[in-house]
Amino acid sequence: MKKIYSIVALMALAFVTRAQVIPGGDMETWRTGTSHSGTYPTRTVHAPYAWFGFDSTIIYLGENIATSTFGLYANGDNFFPQVFQDNTVFHGGASSAKLITIKQDTLGVTGGAIANYNTNVQVNLGTGSFTYFIYGGTPVTGRIHSVSAWVQYHYRPGTIADTATMSVDLQKHFGTVDSTIGTSTVNIDSTSGGWQQVTAYVFYNDEVTTPDTIRITFSSSISGSVDSSTLNVDDVTMSNVGLGVQQSVATENPLNIFPNPATGIVTVQNIAGTPVRMELYSVAGNKVAEKIFASQGNLDVSKMAAGLYFYNVCNTVGDIVQKGKLEVVH
Repeated sequence: MKKIYSIVALMALAFVTRAQVIPGGDMETWRTGTSHSGTYPTRTVHAPYAWFGFDSTIIYLGENIATSTFGLYANGDNFFPQVFQDNTVFHGGASSAKLITIKQDTLGVTGGAIANYNTNVQVNLGTGSFTYFIYGGTPVTGRIHSVSAWVQYHYRPGTIADTATMSVDLQKHFGTVDSTIGTSTVNIDSTSGGWQQVTAYVFYNDEVTTPDTIRITFSSSISGSVDSSTLNVDDVTMSNVGLGVQQSVATENPLNIFPNPATGIVTVQNIAGTPVRMELYSVAGNKVAEKIFASQGNLDVSKMAAGLYFYNVCNTVGDIVQKGKLEVVH
């Protein structure tokens, strides 16, 4: 597996990761239920064990909007399940979760989605308005380093490119309030018909708060949705962060990096006296640049997308001796 330093490694100098199984992450055990608002035909919906498909929410919301003032030109029958157990395309075991983007009557083209938390929708038929909130998730007892999944993604030939997504939110409950303390999102482009492992490296708001809940969402489309885009998901796992393996080897930062934020050329001054390697990563955890600095040098970020990046500085034996953030603006 390609070695890649995680976002969490940028937030602490000492860590080791331990793989953990996400409940139901193998997509082998499934539940079957029904969804309808009482007026339209009953529809059968499916979801993996410990996961929740958005099918019931979409069908319930769509049918109610179709009967409101916003749905005068819809018949209310054209709402369809979008999550299925796939016994022919899978990475491990004997099945995967298939998420399909479908045109849903008055709601338009929507991505198929599953999550390891619950959703609740309340509809006001008189005004056509609705409220939407989420709750639950998988309990965790430590700081999660990353979430990985095997995916296979494609959209209908001859259409514009579509994008699927895996998003991760780490929550901490303070009384009755859920606070997000860590996040990560990975966009998934076409995998050319084959399986590909994607990993979301979690970025935390601080270096000390421990989450108690993780929420994970997969969707077959996020924007510019294309009808029939299909995302297969299998073998979802997570890794947590522990202490005691890699120790800090420097008490002072060997590099001065400026300007920050940067628009084009970044000046890097090495004050350590020995060569060091700087590695720059995107929020998704992809390495976008790597350069060795023996003294003063430059790093060109003019062609990089605007946004927040993270960097590791490593000595000649590979130990991380500095970490930080670099913002690129255009």
